[in-house]
Amino acid sequence: MDSRSSNYHRNHDDDDDGGDRNDNHRHHYKHRKYQYHSERIRYQNQYDNQTSNSQSSSISSIVANHYNSIHNNDIQERKKSRIYYMRNFNNWVKSIIIRDTIKLLRSERDDKNDTEFIVHDLACGKGGDLTKYEKSQITHFIGSDIASVSIEHCKERYGNSRKYFKAEFINADCSRELIKDKLSDPNIRFDMTSCQFSFHYCFESYDQVRTMVRNASECLKIGGIFCGTMPDSIEVMRRLKECGTNQFGNDVYSIKFDKTYDEMTAAGISLFGAKYDFHLEEVVDCPEFLVYFPIMEEICESYGLKLIFKKRFDEFYEENREGDDNSRLLNFMEALEKYPPKDRERPMGKPEDYRHIREYLQNSSGQSINTIGTLSKSEWEAVTLYLVFSFRKVF
Repeated sequence: MDSRSSNYHRNHDDDDDGGDRNDNHRHHYKHRKYQYHSERIRYQNQYDNQTSNSQSSSISSIVANHYNSIHNNDIQERKKSRIYYMRNFNNWVKSIIIRDTIKLLRSERDDKNDTEFIVHDLACGKGGDLTKYEKSQITHFIGSDIASVSIEHCKERYGNSRKYFKAEFINADCSRELIKDKLSDPNIRFDMTSCQFSFHYCFESYDQVRTMVRNASECLKIGGIFCGTMPDSIEVMRRLKECGTNQFGNDVYSIKFDKTYDEMTAAGISLFGAKYDFHLEEVVDCPEFLVYFPIMEEICESYGLKLIFKKRFDEFYEENREGDDNSRLLNFMEALEKYPPKDRERPMGKPEDYRHIREYLQNSSGQSINTIGTLSKSEWEAVTLYLVFSFRKVF
């Protein structure tokens, strides 16, 4: 069986090196460059344009209650999920950024015998990344999260592990409370801060963003790295403009604003508190906020964090899919669905979700290709809503 995940991206999205294959399909998915320039979107550039404290607190409670209520599924239940492969793909992205960041920081040390490595998982959830840290042989883990039930699950997951590293857990709203005040050792310094699929919640207000960034940076060593994943608001707004209404999505995800693109831009989009309702099948169903990245970068710089890179998930995949380790990890984590599926098995998506793969296989005459690694069209549209970021602590 020849399962070629390397062909996946060029049959899904904006790969300019994909040759002449499926040009019409690639054009359909082509990412149109869209910038938050003043002539296109008139932002209300006022830091004092805040969400009221009561409303802000209410939304934080909604987010916390939502994540507290998510049921823990076992592996067999997860395999039945419509977004099983998408979740694995997102997990693969996290695995690469976490592993490579730790490798980079270790390689930069003068003392190669120094094995201590301390990580702050900012908004750690239920501890889904604990195994990644274990494999990277960290020595100390600090997990903080607003959802008390999630923190308890994280503790339980750590308790059931082999405990190769020390750990402490903090239940706190990281956009309102200072983590340093809650650490067992307030003088501890992190090598790395990781914030996965959570940073955008703090963009409810200017003060919350500053507190969140302060928590990412305050105890981070000089030279340390703050990395994470979050929605790409440029892509969110591009799709909102394209849909012509106030809602867009597919059978996997949906995003709904209170207004259409034209109504929002006419009034001026707030830098903070630009809320939309996000639904992701079986996983997320709560308010989120647009992240105006230049402001995030500006606030990060004020706390000594300098941008290393910002990349969309499709870009990050294209740059990291090659190499034996990464390719093996794609297969091991089942980050891509094998198509066509085995006998008597059904693909996760609808038949039209795999048209691009059928066309590719049909046009690959003379090549020995039995199966190919892919995501359904609906999952890929959801995946490409996200970006990866990395900042270096410089002072």
